[in-house]
Amino acid sequence: MKTKHLLLLTLYLIATPFLLHAQQFDAGFRAGVSASQISGDRLAGYNKPGIYAGIFTSIDINEKSRITLEMNYVEKGSRKLAKPDEGIYNSYKLMLNYAEVPVTYQYFINENLSFEAGPSFGVLLKRTNNEEDENGILSDTRPFRKYELAINSSINYWFNENWAFSIRHSESIIPVRKHDSGATYWFNRGQHLNVLRFIATYKL
Repeated sequence: MKTKHLLLLTLYLIATPFLLHAQQFDAGFRAGVSASQISGDRLAGYNKPGIYAGIFTSIDINEKSRITLEMNYVEKGSRKLAKPDEGIYNSYKLMLNYAEVPVTYQYFINENLSFEAGPSFGVLLKRTNNEEDENGILSDTRPFRKYELAINSSINYWFNENWAFSIRHSESIIPVRKHDSGATYWFNRGQHLNVLRFIATYKL
């Protein structure tokens, strides 16, 4: 097993027993789609679709709040489509697949509506040949960091005790790679991933 996969599995296995020994715990599955962009590529909009899937375990702190530990697979990146009918022949696609472990705090406004926020640690599963244009794979590009640290926030609507629909926003806290020019300015140290996720949750 590769080191990065072993690290994520170890983190999850260490934390899970603490959750399972709590007075009240839950577990379940999440799946959905992502729409992402990356700063500094001069392409605006959440134009790169992807899939999202994961498992979670949570513990209740009190009647209004809980802590959740997740292990997810998510596709991120950026995309520009060629539009020959409009005279646009160049295209671009950035494909980044991550395994990530978010830890979030969830607060319930009422029995149907909750808000959620917290950090996540991610591992990039493939670091090369992630970019392509209208001519094919771009091989001579700037490397991406192996790891990502991001902050997540969600709004969740619970239809009942088992099913929920969520909209989650995620953004890199540290750059995933340097700007094309290599320039930095104050807190702008490089490119950051920005992701929206539309998620269905099933709690066992």
